[in-house]
This record gives sequence, structure tokens and C-alpha cells, in this order.
Amino acid sequence: MNIIVVNQIVQEILDIN
Repeated sequence: MNIIVVNQIVQEILDIN
């Protein structure tokens, strides 16, 4: 996985909280 893909997933998780 790309770091960009990982960052996108992390940002979506953080956006929920």
C-alpha cells in the first residue's frame, strides 16, 4: 500500500471521531 492510501484511510478514520 502507498503512504498516500494509508493517509487517506487514517484521515477518514480520524474524521469519524
